[in-house]
Amino acid sequence: MSKPKNYNYFLMDGEPTGRIKCTMSNWTGIALKIPINLLKNCKDRKETNHNGIYFLFNTDEQKVYIGQAAGRKNEDGLYRRVTEHQYENTKVFNEIVMITAIGNYLGATELNYLENKFTTLAKEADRYELINKNEPPQGNVTEEKVAELEEFIEYSKNIVGVLGYKIFIPLVSFNKTNDQNQTTTNQIEEPLILYCSRKKKGANVIAQGQCVQTNEGYVLLRGSIIEPNFATYVPPRLIALHEELIKKKEIDENCVLQKDLVFSSPSTLSSFVLGSSSNGWDDLKTKDGIKLKDLK
Repeated sequence: MSKPKNYNYFLMDGEPTGRIKCTMSNWTGIALKIPINLLKNCKDRKETNHNGIYFLFNTDEQKVYIGQAAGRKNEDGLYRRVTEHQYENTKVFNEIVMITAIGNYLGATELNYLENKFTTLAKEADRYELINKNEPPQGNVTEEKVAELEEFIEYSKNIVGVLGYKIFIPLVSFNKTNDQNQTTTNQIEEPLILYCSRKKKGANVIAQGQCVQTNEGYVLLRGSIIEPNFATYVPPRLIALHEELIKKKEIDENCVLQKDLVFSSPSTLSSFVLGSSSNGWDDLKTKDGIKLKDLK
């Protein structure tokens, strides 16, 4: 169980949709959340002239670019680098998060390590499509410096999440033992796995879904087998999601789901797995056959 935490927010424009500065009393870092249309208002801020790590978010398409910025002679640090990205056609973004440090002590060694680690963590969480073309080098870092930076990273992960970006938070984490999923999540110490399955008459595929309930909803686990032929009365958004996942190869040629997906309700999840109308409270069951609606 994580310990309670206290964050300090400063609304620079006096409203929650504007620029936000986030700090903690026991953390040397500073996080800034900036809508792209207000970036120009940050040119003269002390923190945006610092060295640091930045995240460029395309919230419509769930994409992110992660980079580092170091000040150059007669030029700004984070502000300059992010402004340069505005004119690159390969990066379309609408929100920015900058992470820097009080005293501007992040140098090349620290920045290389942080950029590498943040990129790795984002890939592992698999929440956003990472549009970085190359994996940044970690550099040579002493074990003392690693310990210091890992603590900085832990605070940064939490703050980025609290600012609204779950880029570092996996939907679920897996430990496999004897081919059985022993699943742990950030939200539940001992989650209960629920199952649903159905074979359509004359079909070659048996749709089989596995899911767990978390703080965010019902998470359909990778490895689930999705019905390939959806009924016409299935909600259009589920049909569109199915087609999109196939296009991205996140449902493979064997109808196997390649990434975890979160749904707000059990019936939406089971309908997606089975490709037809489904009452998740009835169709989702434990391995012992107990229906979700009968669980206490």
